[in-house]
Amino acid sequence: MRTHSLLILPFLFATQACLAQAQPVAAMVGQVNAITVRIDAANQVDTCNVEINVPGQGVVEKEVSAPAFTTQVDVTPQQTGPIELTWKGKTRFRGLRSTAACSGSGSVKVYARLSAAQVKAVWDLFFTRISPVQAECVQVGLNAGQIKTTSLDPRAALSSPDDPEVKPVFAKCESFLSTKTSWGDDPQERFACNMASGRAFCEGLYAERLIDGKLRIISRTEAMQLHFDNRPWTTTARELPRSDNPGNRASPRNNRNSAP
Repeated sequence: MRTHSLLILPFLFATQACLAQAQPVAAMVGQVNAITVRIDAANQVDTCNVEINVPGQGVVEKEVSAPAFTTQVDVTPQQTGPIELTWKGKTRFRGLRSTAACSGSGSVKVYARLSAAQVKAVWDLFFTRISPVQAECVQVGLNAGQIKTTSLDPRAALSSPDDPEVKPVFAKCESFLSTKTSWGDDPQERFACNMASGRAFCEGLYAERLIDGKLRIISRTEAMQLHFDNRPWTTTARELPRSDNPGNRASPRNNRNSAP
């Protein structure tokens, strides 16, 4: 059993190394990022030469030496998204001081993101372009998904409105805001409704249906939270005091509509 375990260990270490390399290196848009490139050191001489291609910036040559066989390349992304640096061995000819090419080839995956200050500016602009209720819903969704958009660390990995992990939040908010409510297109605070006492003015309310079937009045924010948790919520209506119901002649509405 011990022999088998020892045989498995190199495989586990190699697998862990591959998984580690598969994780993209973070880089900030508009800033110079020093990206470490590790060369496969198998069967290498003490020093060898590589050619590294940086998309959008060109090709650079670097010499790497034992034991680390690593070098750094400056990368300045101009937009968010994935970048793949590729390297291959290339002989550097300098007469008697020539450097042999490293064997093999490889790549380093980089993902460019906005800096904390840039992300904040993008979100600030985004929120100015949507309604207050849309902004409230997006913020609830970001919190529910634990999506970070602010940080005191200027190099923290933050999400901007264009990032893939934010798209489901927008879709969920669109679903919430398109759900039919008791007040329809009328103001939630005061709309025409049908009550047992007859035609009246009502206030629209959000509610959670409890196990016993009763409704618990909740805030709009709480309804959004239930929506992101895929839990049921509904809307209902409460008749305003008669002093607020002076001879309403508007078309009455039903007093309750359910929402998924």
